Amino acid sequence: MLTIQSPVVSSKWLYAHLNDPNLIILHACISSPVSEALSENRNISIEGARYFDLKTNFSEKESLYPTMVPSPEQFQKECQKLGIDQDSILVVYDALGIYWSPRVWWLCRAMGHPNIAVLDGGLPEWILHNLPSEENRKETYVKGNFTASFNNGAVVSFNDVFENTISELALLIDARSQGRFKETAAEPRKGLRSGSIPKSINIPYTEVLRGGKSNLREN
Repeated sequence: MLTIQSPVVSSKWLYAHLNDPNLIILHACISSPVSEALSENRNISIEGARYFDLKTNFSEKESLYPTMVPSPEQFQKECQKLGIDQDSILVVYDALGIYWSPRVWWLCRAMGHPNIAVLDGGLPEWILHNLPSEENRKETYVKGNFTASFNNGAVVSFNDVFENTISELALLIDARSQGRFKETAAEPRKGLRSGSIPKSINIPYTEVLRGGKSNLREN
């Protein structure tokens, strides 16, 4: 049976397992992104990939804030609509290399589905190797049997973060750009204040990637 041994897999690994019956490829996307995060490949998908819309389907619908974690019930319902089963092996990618896909990786694991990996380099890497792709299209799938089991320890509350500014028991990392962290660059979301949370440190996500790829060992 196919298993995933690493948080990331290569295009070579994914191509070799495309026909595995338990494999489901997820295209991580956010409809109408507010940042500069757009891609020339946004109308292309890996062949057979299923759209995982973070903003519309996999965020809390009633929240005042964008892309908040959905309830386990909502997450389970949307996963089942994508045909995801308990024993599905998931590989998630996005059109920018590595940008939204780690959010999907974390969210699935927080909801009790650990068998997931990020495609290293995402769609750009896949296209670079001339591997099978297609234009985006909507599909319906046989309902899956995935059951969500939320790990409460995967998230913290506003109060937890606020109290940590005093206790400093945890190290708070801000993954945004240095310009946004230091208030030298404008915020992409209208009305959002610039700056950072007190006592946090800045490790821009771009500094832990190399050309849209991770520095982790690949399968």
